[in-house]
Amino acid sequence: MPPALPPVLLRALGVLAACAAIGAASPASGATSSTVVTATVPSATSLDSATGCPEGIAGQTALGVVLPGSQVISSIPCTVTWGSSNDSSMIRAFQGDGRGAGMYRMTDGTRDTTFDSDGSLVSSLIAGNEIQRMHHTVAVQTDGKVVVAVSDAANTGFRIARFNENGTIDSAYGGGGTGRRTTTVPGSAAAQAYAVALQPDGKLVVAGWATGKDFVVVRYDVNGIEDASFGTGGIASVNPGTGSGGAYDVAIQPDGKIVLVGRADLSGTMEVAAARLAADGTLDTTFNGGLGHIRLSVSAFSDAGLAVELAPDGKIVIAGETDFVGTPANRFFLLIRLRADGTLDSPGFNGSGYRTLDFPAQNNERAYDVVVNPDLSIVVAGTSGLNNFAVAKVNAAGAVDTTFGTSGYVGFQFAASSQGIATGILRQPDGRYLVGGDAQRGAADYDAAFARLMPDGSFDTTLNGTGKLMVDIPVTSDETAGGLGFAPDGSVVQVGEKVVGANADTYVMRLVGTTMPDYGGANTWLSTNGFFAVCVGSVGGGSTADVATGTCSAADGAHWRAAPTAALKLAHTLAPGSSSVSLQFGLRVPAAQPPGSYVAPITFEVIAPAS
Repeated sequence: MPPALPPVLLRALGVLAACAAIGAASPASGATSSTVVTATVPSATSLDSATGCPEGIAGQTALGVVLPGSQVISSIPCTVTWGSSNDSSMIRAFQGDGRGAGMYRMTDGTRDTTFDSDGSLVSSLIAGNEIQRMHHTVAVQTDGKVVVAVSDAANTGFRIARFNENGTIDSAYGGGGTGRRTTTVPGSAAAQAYAVALQPDGKLVVAGWATGKDFVVVRYDVNGIEDASFGTGGIASVNPGTGSGGAYDVAIQPDGKIVLVGRADLSGTMEVAAARLAADGTLDTTFNGGLGHIRLSVSAFSDAGLAVELAPDGKIVIAGETDFVGTPANRFFLLIRLRADGTLDSPGFNGSGYRTLDFPAQNNERAYDVVVNPDLSIVVAGTSGLNNFAVAKVNAAGAVDTTFGTSGYVGFQFAASSQGIATGILRQPDGRYLVGGDAQRGAADYDAAFARLMPDGSFDTTLNGTGKLMVDIPVTSDETAGGLGFAPDGSVVQVGEKVVGANADTYVMRLVGTTMPDYGGANTWLSTNGFFAVCVGSVGGGSTADVATGTCSAADGAHWRAAPTAALKLAHTLAPGSSSVSLQFGLRVPAAQPPGSYVAPITFEVIAPAS
């Protein structure tokens, strides 16, 4: 059987395409490796020379740019390698996200008017006040539906709701025809939902806190009903401390294990805590030497883990805060990295496994969200000083990346002397960072706020001309931002609270991302069909091409094949040993499409022979 293609990112920033050498992995049948090929459409065409094959990591070479209605071909071939002793094994490729979008363009900040007619809605999901307790309370399904977790002022239980793509409540979710579900925790007088995550099978994991427990997790099936196969009646809990604290964020590992981060009390001091559950909700005793959880005390006062991200190498990155003297003046960003086994990554990360970040001339600093790049560098977002948006970057070793922003830090306001707080950060497929939160527009007016940064920390002016955007949701009063998420078509979804009358209700907003249809159905890549194409430049080892090989020129020709939604067979093996194909990619953006950053999903697939 041939080895599977590992999930290596094949991407070059600011380019139409790039590809990385893919080595052998453990044998598997029908294994796939998804990647995203990116293109940037500026106002003028250029094509840089390239001397190496980028691997989707720091230092990659920009190959060029592409205009609407034109095409650019990657100037170097890159090699995909696999191995087999059976002539029926093959490598295939196809595009498509399962929703009819061949490519999509990242948002420019325009509200999506197909969502509740104006791009936003304010919904009273429960009687009384609805509270976005933390900043990881939204998940967007592959079909575009939006799932939100909320709490009420009385903390009566975990509450979830689901909205359709058009903004209407999904009455099929949660049972009872309401689109909502409330889960109480047996033996606990109060409970709060803090974070959500979607499993690949569509089940929803919600993490938070309940009376007498540190971390509580509820898993719901695809219909919004508690999953009886998880924990006890769909509920599991872990107590790293003395039963006072909470799980503030949750992540799902590729093997289905559930990683929780937050804080736990030990003798009156709050410490960072992390735990891991098996896919069935039982404690994972392979985590931290059999304990299943870990507590970390950085200061003598209060520490908290507020966000978690899984690194490509399997390590666990935690972001949060540490308070060194018990006052906001000495509260700093906190970053911690754990190995995949749950132990502190020391000395690999900053010599100790953790580090603090102190923004120059600022205080009261708190990190609310974090992303890990393909090169294992880390970008963290939150607030500093007078509640400014604050973003910082460290490299894979934990050292501040002085090439980012101003010596590693980016801090800004949306108006002079205004306050603001960054509650979420997303890494776009093209390497730019979208930061979301809320900011002060006037003396007593807070609106949803967004900023987009280039990979070097400078503002991306394709967002609203300045890189900054404030959005006022209709209905009087302020917005308080909560969770931030990407929809499959490149749209951005933000949820939060909005005061309506005497109560706070939930708002959901979607900023549009432009989609282009999937491949049109003809094999040859011509100006009238297909936006994305692949060319097999050569074959090697024991392989033979199933599409024509030859020079991959910059024009339409016999060697280019549009990548369809059904698999295009590129090559198969004829003899034992390693086989390879050199590939190049082409991208055509329709003339009607505006400039911007486009992405095209493509999946490589190795099909193993029957054993």
